[in-house]
Amino acid sequence: MFVSKISKNIEISVQLPTEIHRFNKIVHFPLLPQTLYLADNTKSNLRDDIDLDNSRNELMNMMPVYFKEMKLNHNFAITNKFWYVISKNDNLNMHKFISWFGGLLINMLIISTMELNENDEEKGERYLIYPDAKWEISVMTLSFVYAGYNFVMFLIWLIFRSTIS
Repeated sequence: MFVSKISKNIEISVQLPTEIHRFNKIVHFPLLPQTLYLADNTKSNLRDDIDLDNSRNELMNMMPVYFKEMKLNHNFAITNKFWYVISKNDNLNMHKFISWFGGLLINMLIISTMELNENDEEKGERYLIYPDAKWEISVMTLSFVYAGYNFVMFLIWLIFRSTIS
């Protein structure tokens, strides 16, 4: 398992002119440590970015961008291991999904429990009615925790990731 993580292999099949059968050989290529720091999104988008008709030329043109990302992530992981794990691109995508899903849940809770009523004395003025005071406090607390989580993740990205790019 360790060897498969630090190297890639290619099977080369050659038929010698004097032989009837093909000769198969597996060649191992060691991976540089930087290649382990390429984001999963970048790996998955690699095929989308490259024109498959002229893939060799496209790949060579795109490699400086990928090498830059790998080198920056590798250097950041060496200097700040803890902050790298929290703020790497794959984890930030997970945090973004958590934020979207959390916002959706909070809005669904508010929509399902609060009512919008009109004031009888002055037509047109509307206000929210909470089921009870405890529910209002719990929704407000949940909203503040959600906003705080998003603010902390934004600060982590701003301090550690925006300067790297």
